[in-house]
Order: sequence, then structure tokens, then C-alpha cells
Amino acid sequence: RARRPPDLRGCDPPGVALPDGRDPQLPVIDLSRFTRGSPAERAAVAAAWDAAFRSTGFCLLVGFDELLPDEAISALRRAALDFFGSPRAVKQACECDGQVGYVSLGRENVAATSGTPSAAPDNVESLNLPSYQEEGSEWTMLGALQGSPPPWLSAPYAAAAPPALVSAAAYYWKGATAVTDALMELSEIALKLPAGHFREESYRRPGTL
Repeated sequence: RARRPPDLRGCDPPGVALPDGRDPQLPVIDLSRFTRGSPAERAAVAAAWDAAFRSTGFCLLVGFDELLPDEAISALRRAALDFFGSPRAVKQACECDGQVGYVSLGRENVAATSGTPSAAPDNVESLNLPSYQEEGSEWTMLGALQGSPPPWLSAPYAAAAPPALVSAAAYYWKGATAVTDALMELSEIALKLPAGHFREESYRRPGTL
């Protein structure tokens, strides 16, 4: 479930106002200034990243196109729309355990995570492709960047999915991993951590993509 933010490089954030009319001043972080910039530019982006999350707690990330191309996002969106529009039998072939793979309508109740389930289940269906839950397929950031395939690629639920969806998801996963790596490197500098901290062998689970 990815949404491509608008291209705001060189522009002010979009004109969104809070209920009381104030400008939310959402920080805009241009990742390309970090991935392609000079040491001074990289340090400046890291400082802006640090300030954004110490103050606002959010940012609008732009400039990641070289790592995660528009076509990767569009291809996955098209394939996902086709999949969720498929007959029920096609989707049910990708079911697993209610956590990964296809999760059908009526099986999720997010309110239950707070200890108080809602009266009706969530009106949502999903296809979850995890980064780490396949036995024996734990992955490292560095391995993924060096071309290791997604750990879910050999799972039965992925094998049952339409080939176009699997291909698009793998393409997107590769780009999203590259963006995650750049953000982890950005965070290393912001937090004054040693270079490569988030690529270490022991750091196996940077998140589900």
C-alpha cells in the first residue's frame, strides 16, 4: 500500500491548513540531496531529518525516484488492483495464517490490538508480503541490496499468486529496500552512529516492506 507523494522539489509544501487555519509547516526532505549530494549537503539533510522528527514527528519525503521509480509504484498498483478484483478462489489460493499472504474480508479487527475489539470486523482485505517471517529466510539489509531475493518469494502463498503481481511486488520491494537503506544511513548520521550500523549482520529486521 504505497502512495507516491507529489514532486515538490524546489517548492513549498502544499497549501494544507489545520482546523484553526494555521499552516502545519510539514517538513519536506529531499532524499536526492542526500544520495547525490556533497558531504556538506548530506550533513544538512541529516540535520533537517533530525529536526523534523524531534519537532513535527513527520515529514514529506521526496526525491526518491532514482531508488524507487514511479514505474515500480505504478506497476504494483496495477497488479494489486487486478488481484483484488479477481475471483475469490484466486485470492484464497494465497491464504496462509491470517497474518501473511492473503487476508480476506472479515478477518481483521485492528481495534483488538488495544484490547477492545470493535463490534464488527474491519471492512478490508489485504495481501501481506513480509520481510522476515519465512523460516530460514531472515534477511539483512546488505544482502538485500546485493541482490538477495525477497524472503517471501518462495513461500507457497506467493507461488500461488498471479505471476504479474509477484514480479511487480519484487520490483517494488527492491526499490523500497533501497529507500529504507538510504533512510537508515541518513539516520546514522543524524544520530551520530557508526557508519554501517544498520547494515550489520546482527540487524536482521529493519521492518516489513
